[in-house]
Amino acid sequence: FAELSSEASALSEPSRYGHVDMVEYLLDYCSASIEIGGSVNFDGEIIEGAPPLWAASAAGHLKVVRCLLDHGASVNNTTLTNSTPLRAACFDGHLEIVKYLVEHKADLEVSNRHGHTCLMISCYKGHKEIAQYLLEKGADVNRKSVKGNEDLCPFCHDYIYVDLLF
Repeated sequence: FAELSSEASALSEPSRYGHVDMVEYLLDYCSASIEIGGSVNFDGEIIEGAPPLWAASAAGHLKVVRCLLDHGASVNNTTLTNSTPLRAACFDGHLEIVKYLVEHKADLEVSNRHGHTCLMISCYKGHKEIAQYLLEKGADVNRKSVKGNEDLCPFCHDYIYVDLLF
Protein backbone atom coordinates (compact mmCIF):
# COMPACT_ATOMS: atom_id res chain seq x y z
CA PHE A 1 0.00 0.00 0.00
CA ALA A 2 1.34 3.41 -0.86
CA GLU A 3 0.42 6.87 0.28
CA LEU A 4 1.81 10.07 -1.11
CA SER A 5 2.86 12.98 1.03
CA SER A 6 2.41 16.61 0.08
CA GLU A 7 6.01 16.44 -1.07
CA ALA A 8 5.16 14.09 -3.97
CA SER A 9 5.76 15.25 -7.53
CA ALA A 10 2.92 15.51 -10.05
CA LEU A 11 3.98 12.20 -11.59
CA SER A 12 4.39 10.28 -8.32
CA GLU A 13 0.83 9.09 -7.86
CA PRO A 14 -0.01 8.14 -11.46
CA SER A 15 3.37 6.40 -11.79
CA ARG A 16 2.90 4.50 -8.53
CA TYR A 17 -0.60 3.35 -9.42
CA GLY A 18 0.05 2.49 -13.06
CA HIS A 19 -2.02 5.23 -14.71
CA VAL A 20 -0.01 5.37 -17.93
CA ASP A 21 -2.54 7.62 -19.72
CA MET A 22 -2.25 10.21 -16.95
CA VAL A 23 1.55 9.96 -16.97
CA GLU A 24 1.59 10.54 -20.74
CA TYR A 25 -0.80 13.47 -20.41
CA LEU A 26 1.23 15.13 -17.67
CA LEU A 27 4.44 14.71 -19.67
CA ASP A 28 3.02 15.74 -23.05
CA TYR A 29 0.72 18.61 -22.06
CA CYS A 30 1.69 19.83 -18.59
CA SER A 31 5.48 19.81 -18.72
CA ALA A 32 5.62 17.64 -15.61
CA SER A 33 9.17 17.05 -14.43
CA ILE A 34 10.19 13.50 -15.19
CA GLU A 35 13.12 13.44 -12.75
CA ILE A 36 11.84 15.22 -9.64
CA GLY A 37 11.05 12.80 -6.87
CA GLY A 38 8.91 13.13 -3.83
CA SER A 39 8.27 11.47 -0.50
CA VAL A 40 6.34 8.26 -1.02
CA ASN A 41 5.02 5.91 1.66
CA PHE A 42 5.68 2.54 0.09
CA ASP A 43 4.86 -0.63 2.02
CA GLY A 44 4.93 1.29 5.29
CA GLU A 45 8.27 3.02 4.72
CA ILE A 46 8.77 6.63 3.68
CA ILE A 47 10.96 6.76 0.58
CA GLU A 48 12.42 10.26 0.24
CA GLY A 49 13.14 11.69 -3.18
CA ALA A 50 11.57 8.81 -5.11
CA PRO A 51 11.53 9.67 -8.83
CA PRO A 52 8.49 8.62 -10.88
CA LEU A 53 10.51 5.84 -12.57
CA TRP A 54 11.43 4.45 -9.15
CA ALA A 55 7.76 4.47 -8.06
CA ALA A 56 6.60 2.71 -11.22
CA SER A 57 9.42 0.15 -11.00
CA ALA A 58 8.74 -0.63 -7.35
CA ALA A 59 5.03 -1.04 -8.00
CA GLY A 60 5.50 -3.28 -11.03
CA HIS A 61 4.00 -1.07 -13.73
CA LEU A 62 5.93 -1.95 -16.89
CA LYS A 63 3.80 0.25 -19.18
CA VAL A 64 4.57 3.28 -17.03
CA VAL A 65 8.27 2.35 -16.89
CA ARG A 66 8.32 2.17 -20.71
CA CYS A 67 6.50 5.49 -21.01
CA LEU A 68 8.85 7.29 -18.62
CA LEU A 69 11.97 5.93 -20.33
CA ASP A 70 10.52 6.79 -23.76
CA HIS A 71 10.11 10.36 -22.49
CA GLY A 72 13.73 10.55 -21.35
CA ALA A 73 13.70 9.53 -17.69
CA SER A 74 17.15 8.71 -16.34
CA VAL A 75 17.30 4.95 -15.78
CA ASN A 76 19.74 5.40 -12.87
CA ASN A 77 18.05 8.32 -11.05
CA THR A 78 18.12 7.56 -7.32
CA THR A 79 16.14 8.25 -4.17
CA LEU A 80 17.82 10.11 -1.32
CA THR A 81 19.05 6.74 0.00
CA ASN A 82 20.63 5.96 -3.38
CA SER A 83 18.05 3.36 -4.38
CA THR A 84 17.65 3.06 -8.15
CA PRO A 85 14.58 1.98 -10.11
CA LEU A 86 16.43 -1.29 -10.81
CA ARG A 87 16.99 -1.89 -7.11
CA ALA A 88 13.30 -1.18 -6.43
CA ALA A 89 12.24 -3.72 -9.07
CA CYS A 90 14.72 -6.27 -7.66
CA PHE A 91 13.44 -5.71 -4.12
CA ASP A 92 9.83 -6.30 -5.11
CA GLY A 93 10.49 -9.16 -7.53
CA HIS A 94 9.47 -7.57 -10.83
CA LEU A 95 11.56 -9.61 -13.28
CA GLU A 96 10.17 -8.10 -16.50
CA ILE A 97 10.89 -4.60 -15.24
CA VAL A 98 14.38 -5.67 -14.15
CA LYS A 99 15.04 -6.97 -17.68
CA TYR A 100 13.63 -3.84 -19.29
CA LEU A 101 15.71 -1.52 -17.12
CA VAL A 102 18.89 -3.54 -17.73
CA GLU A 103 18.19 -3.47 -21.49
CA HIS A 104 18.05 0.32 -21.13
CA LYS A 105 21.47 0.51 -19.47
CA ALA A 106 20.54 0.41 -15.79
CA ASP A 107 23.71 0.13 -13.72
CA LEU A 108 23.79 -3.24 -11.95
CA GLU A 109 26.39 -2.11 -9.43
CA VAL A 110 24.85 1.01 -7.90
CA SER A 111 24.46 0.32 -4.20
CA ASN A 112 22.20 1.99 -1.69
CA ARG A 113 23.39 3.83 1.41
CA HIS A 114 24.11 0.49 3.10
CA GLY A 115 26.21 -0.73 0.20
CA HIS A 116 23.63 -3.30 -0.88
CA THR A 117 23.56 -3.99 -4.61
CA CYS A 118 20.68 -5.22 -6.73
CA LEU A 119 22.12 -8.74 -6.62
CA MET A 120 22.36 -8.67 -2.83
CA ILE A 121 18.79 -7.46 -2.39
CA SER A 122 17.44 -9.98 -4.92
CA CYS A 123 19.03 -12.82 -3.00
CA TYR A 124 17.95 -11.43 0.36
CA LYS A 125 14.33 -11.20 -0.82
CA GLY A 126 14.44 -14.70 -2.33
CA HIS A 127 14.02 -13.62 -5.95
CA LYS A 128 16.04 -16.42 -7.53
CA GLU A 129 15.17 -15.68 -11.18
CA ILE A 130 16.19 -12.05 -10.79
CA ALA A 131 19.44 -13.01 -9.08
CA GLN A 132 20.17 -15.49 -11.88
CA TYR A 133 19.46 -12.86 -14.51
CA LEU A 134 21.71 -10.30 -12.81
CA LEU A 135 24.52 -12.84 -12.60
CA GLU A 136 24.10 -13.63 -16.30
CA LYS A 137 24.37 -9.90 -17.02
CA GLY A 138 27.63 -9.63 -15.08
CA ALA A 139 26.64 -8.51 -11.58
CA ASP A 140 29.62 -8.60 -9.23
CA VAL A 141 29.22 -11.42 -6.74
CA ASN A 142 32.15 -10.18 -4.61
CA ARG A 143 30.90 -6.73 -3.59
CA LYS A 144 30.96 -5.75 0.09
CA SER A 145 28.30 -3.88 2.00
CA VAL A 146 29.04 -0.91 4.26
CA LYS A 147 29.26 -3.35 7.17
CA GLY A 148 31.94 -5.28 5.30
CA ASN A 149 29.84 -8.30 4.43
CA GLU A 150 31.46 -10.11 1.54
CA ASP A 151 29.82 -11.86 -1.39
CA LEU A 152 26.22 -13.01 -1.14
CA CYS A 153 26.34 -15.37 1.81
CA PRO A 154 24.85 -13.02 4.45
CA PHE A 155 22.14 -11.84 2.06
CA CYS A 156 20.92 -15.10 0.53
CA HIS A 157 18.67 -17.85 1.58
CA ASP A 158 20.77 -21.01 1.52
CA TYR A 159 18.96 -22.58 -1.41
CA ILE A 160 19.59 -19.59 -3.66
CA TYR A 161 23.24 -19.39 -2.72
CA VAL A 162 23.78 -23.08 -3.45
CA ASP A 163 21.72 -23.12 -6.66
CA LEU A 164 23.28 -20.01 -8.17
CA LEU A 165 26.90 -20.24 -7.17
CA PHE A 166 27.78 -23.92 -6.86
